[in-house]
Amino acid sequence: MIPEKVMAIIEETVQTEGGFVNDPLDSGGATNFGITQKTFSDFIGRSATTDEIENMALDAAVEIYFENFWKKNKVERLPEPLQHHQFDAIVQHGPRNAGRIVQQSAVNRRRLKPEEVDGIVGSGTLAAIQPLTLTHVLIERVMFYANLIFDGSSYLKRNNQVRFLVGWMTRAFEFIRRDERAKVLAEIEAEAKAKAEEEARYGE
Repeated sequence: MIPEKVMAIIEETVQTEGGFVNDPLDSGGATNFGITQKTFSDFIGRSATTDEIENMALDAAVEIYFENFWKKNKVERLPEPLQHHQFDAIVQHGPRNAGRIVQQSAVNRRRLKPEEVDGIVGSGTLAAIQPLTLTHVLIERVMFYANLIFDGSSYLKRNNQVRFLVGWMTRAFEFIRRDERAKVLAEIEAEAKAKAEEEARYGE
């Protein structure tokens, strides 16, 4: 059974990814709910057709996300504030690139050495990322996006992947908005709790 917290993350990922897409400029090929043709083929044990991707059941996508993305990559080992983002990065970039992003974030904070960035999230990486905040990791993810679109080192020269940039950045910035909303809600709950305790004391 999928834990409630993980299910909420998967549902949000499905909503972010949307339905069937077969964009010739998208290196992932045909996808549905964010599940690529290759991933679904591995899941069913044979080569999946484009029609099968288009008709993929939502339950199948949820199972793939839990078994092949969350459990296989042991996302629960990461600090809780980074888990949702790491899962999202694994879905969009693959586990090795998602690992490189979080490792480079640790390098930026002098928690790892550059030569240790290999994309494999082991015990050394897990120890190094403990103090990292979501902002630290998001900064590096934005750098990853930029690296995908720039043609060489020129700011003005960009490849055809630039058409996806707004969507990519919106995806990253949504984590900032979600984090800010969580902080506001926590403050409201803390104030309500303090007020209730004060009223209880006054009532006594």
